[in-house]
Amino acid sequence: MSRSETKRKAVGLFGGGLDSMLAFESMRRAGVAIEGVHFDTGFVRETHRDVARTGGAGYDVETIDVRQRYLEEVVAAPRFGYGSGMNPCHDCRAFMLSRADEWAAERGADLLFTGDVVGQRSHDQSHEAFRVAERESGTTGRVLRPLSAEYVDRPDHPAAESASGPAARLQGRSRREQFRLAADWGVTDYPTPSGRCCRLAEPAFARRIRDYLEHPPAGSPQAADIPRLAIGRHFRLAWDLKVILARSEDEARSLARWAPGSGQCRPADRPGPEGRIEGTSLDSDALADVAALVASYTARDPSDEIEVLVLFDGRERRIRAGPASEESLTLWRV
Repeated sequence: MSRSETKRKAVGLFGGGLDSMLAFESMRRAGVAIEGVHFDTGFVRETHRDVARTGGAGYDVETIDVRQRYLEEVVAAPRFGYGSGMNPCHDCRAFMLSRADEWAAERGADLLFTGDVVGQRSHDQSHEAFRVAERESGTTGRVLRPLSAEYVDRPDHPAAESASGPAARLQGRSRREQFRLAADWGVTDYPTPSGRCCRLAEPAFARRIRDYLEHPPAGSPQAADIPRLAIGRHFRLAWDLKVILARSEDEARSLARWAPGSGQCRPADRPGPEGRIEGTSLDSDALADVAALVASYTARDPSDEIEVLVLFDGRERRIRAGPASEESLTLWRV
């Protein structure tokens, strides 16, 4: 590769959404040699992750598994705190830029680019947020945001000069111009924009990840535990006792896959929800609570008692119980 070719090479962070695709297409149309990297954190919506894993509409994108490191370094202990949920946006951006910078250095590229649009989200897509992310990642002056290049700091780099025209003047929350560009450029295979592609910003999931970080079953957070947080109904019955109830046969199979070593509970005498028990021990009070929880989603009447089968710590127990009170369910629900 010649010196001029090296200077016009850039590495893009590919998230799998429309903005990422437009940023890549903008750079490609400008004649810049681009390579893409997608970091699998375990918290991105499936649609965005699937697009990234399949190469992002023909772009050269490599997916790198950073789930455990991201969970420990970013989600569990963010330096800049969380957004509206458990989304550590500032720490996340710095982490991504730092990892991408390492990856780019191995490929002889010294320019990074992203699909950021200034002002699209006030918390993490402002001028100040961009500066913080670059400072914390050691990439100051080497990150191009081609979709907003006319409004944000532009790196002093040959490839950065290519970001100009209408495609470099996107800003704010409206997606109208993105849709127009996508139509003009023939970019069609993208997930429906929904404002957030990160589960950590979803209120229900945020409650579950917060509870998980406070009570990690293995003593420390493990990336392998995260998929089951999106499955079923979750209940914290005690500090060291949690129950997840499946809402369907598909969820029951998923729980069996993602929580194979957990205890089990289900109605013994009629159809009803299957559950997984996470805990170290079950005394008589805890057993009664587990049985009442199962009965709450099985019994047809508040006065109806059912028999609940509990498999835990190698023992099988059958307990008769009626539904728990609404107050208890509210207290337990995660």
